[in-house]
Amino acid sequence: MDFFILFADAIDLVRNVDMYEQMSESKLYEAMPPKELWLDDWRRLENRSGPHVRRFFADKFACGLRECLGYKGVREEIIDGPNGPLYRLIYASKSEKGLEFWDKIAKKEIGGQHRFW
Repeated sequence: MDFFILFADAIDLVRNVDMYEQMSESKLYEAMPPKELWLDDWRRLENRSGPHVRRFFADKFACGLRECLGYKGVREEIIDGPNGPLYRLIYASKSEKGLEFWDKIAKKEIGGQHRFW
């Protein structure tokens, strides 16, 4: 089975990560892979600016998909709002064909326009 995940990291996570970390049962621990894969690295992370927090947790989430669940590939698309990033769409597949499909559709914007970069 492939996963298509809305990873809402730009608002709640950035604002409340320190509070969630202190709670023994929080959304953070429920959503992330086992804490052995990320908690020590998080505690050592010095730059906790919004972009660094978002990148850290997106990377660790993807790592959990690969290491814990056996997904071959993980792709993401950052969705921007009028004032910057809002969330990520994360796609995970155990199939090369699934990744091939994602790579093809990711080249188009919502309006159907191809991206060239």
